[in-house]
Amino acid sequence: MAGSEEARSFVASHSRSFLLTRRDSGAPTGHPMTLRVSSAGDLLFNTYRASAKARNLIRRPQVSCLVTTGTDDPDPRWVLVSGTAEVLDRDEGIRAWSTSTGGPAVAVRSPVVGDTVQARLADGKRIVVRLRPERVIGPIRPARGS
Repeated sequence: MAGSEEARSFVASHSRSFLLTRRDSGAPTGHPMTLRVSSAGDLLFNTYRASAKARNLIRRPQVSCLVTTGTDDPDPRWVLVSGTAEVLDRDEGIRAWSTSTGGPAVAVRSPVVGDTVQARLADGKRIVVRLRPERVIGPIRPARGS
């Protein structure tokens, strides 16, 4: 992944994120997502094939992802990753998702959730989206009093 070692480490250890896409009108919109990271440093998400975010990124693959600390973190920070998103074909998506890692939110997920996601990926209802980082900003701490 592009960016500093600090940014790479931050993204690898945080799974709370917001995928930023553009609507048909061109207006930006954000989608809360759980992030995973591939061994190559690409960001991975899974979503329903028919979702608005999938339609948005297929239409305009230039997207950004805001990776943040949790809401209860006493030291809030974020990293902004921008690049080109692509929907992986079913087999590649399953393989990428199965071998990717995630931060604390992924670690506490129930095995039932993981099994359900795998089943939805296998039947094609869900897709895996890969974001190849081209620009990375951060980690940034908000100004005091913000």
